[in-house]
Amino acid sequence: MEKPTSGYVCLNVGCGLSVGQNWVNIDASYSLLLSRIPAMGKIIAKAFTFPPWPKSIMYGDIVRGLKIPKSSCQLIFASHVVEHLSERDALLALENIYSYLCPGGIFRCIVPDLETYVKEYLRQLDSSEPKETAEANSYFMRKANIGIQGSRSHLLGRLREALANSRHQWMWDRPSLESALLNARFEQVSFRKYGEWSDDRFREVEEESRHLDSICAEARKPLGARKE
Repeated sequence: MEKPTSGYVCLNVGCGLSVGQNWVNIDASYSLLLSRIPAMGKIIAKAFTFPPWPKSIMYGDIVRGLKIPKSSCQLIFASHVVEHLSERDALLALENIYSYLCPGGIFRCIVPDLETYVKEYLRQLDSSEPKETAEANSYFMRKANIGIQGSRSHLLGRLREALANSRHQWMWDRPSLESALLNARFEQVSFRKYGEWSDDRFREVEEESRHLDSICAEARKPLGARKE
């Protein structure tokens, strides 16, 4: 990852195609990395139908670590990113995010709400309508995004699937997410709705549609934390 401009920055982690003009936007998608290969990138992107990555997005892996100074970010935002990591990698990502925040910095995170999916699954399972009961399992698997509906018999399809990393690896609810943030040394963990920002700069990167069936948490790095 390229080094951002000097001073405190706002970091948009796993941004996908949603970028903020005044943010450092990074994503760890292999499709982004491959599409940036000199000379061959455009050919590869066309062959695998990669998304049209904006030029302002830089490749960066929050799990492996970024080439930015510790304690250099005022705000870090991650919308529907953490659930695409294994549990161990997600906890490591939270540790890294904590280290990149300056004391008093804010981390805002949106993830699908496992509790919402489970409650709806159980409601459908107990329905008096046989069709709804029969489809309860399919509902849960599709919403939780932990299964595969289509065929996996073709190599090209499997490669696209691996490069996209679209399936969820570990799901979260409010208690587990709050616990993970506190264990990563964050404080003042709170759950927010769209528009409930501790800092209005989140408005630039946050989309209201991403709150559907999801939970949004904000947490701070303590003001008295030692700069790393």
